[in-house]
Amino acid sequence: MSLGGAVPVGQNRLDRVLGPGFLDDLELVDVPTLRQRRREAEAEERELSFVRRVLQGRIDILRAELRRRAGIEDSIIDSLSRILADDRAKDLRHQRHAPVGSEISWSGFDNSLELATGDVGSDIHALSDGELRAIIESLQDHERSVSESRSRIHRVLDRLSKELTNRYREGTALVDDLLASVRDH
Repeated sequence: MSLGGAVPVGQNRLDRVLGPGFLDDLELVDVPTLRQRRREAEAEERELSFVRRVLQGRIDILRAELRRRAGIEDSIIDSLSRILADDRAKDLRHQRHAPVGSEISWSGFDNSLELATGDVGSDIHALSDGELRAIIESLQDHERSVSESRSRIHRVLDRLSKELTNRYREGTALVDDLLASVRDH
């Protein structure tokens, strides 16, 4: 499963949004450019959030398999809805929300989703406990990396939003212009 396109290393959207220069001289950038940068950062945050949740789901399933083997849990199939509907989904207060109609574009993705959904052995029953633990550890390491990138994206979004808010407050950006640009798209 290939998720990235022909994007040269170091040239994907995540690298661009988190890279040097993306937030440089924000006070000199015009409002449409600020909005475009924010849209790019929001799109990257949505993709990272999706990958993170897929990784977490995979980790939860593999942990359930270890618990099943230890006699602590019933079959994974019987427990699947509980496994995937865990407490992380209950506290939405601190999550950013995607606009209606948002889609995942997959542009610039590395192997994150492939790692999360890839074939660790179609039959997890064939894997030893040690192999399962090693896979879980690898997925957790990757989830931490995705979470760190997501936190960095949140800081970028906060800076861009603050600059846009300042422009509206100072009157150098007008809500009417924003509404017109939304109507045109």
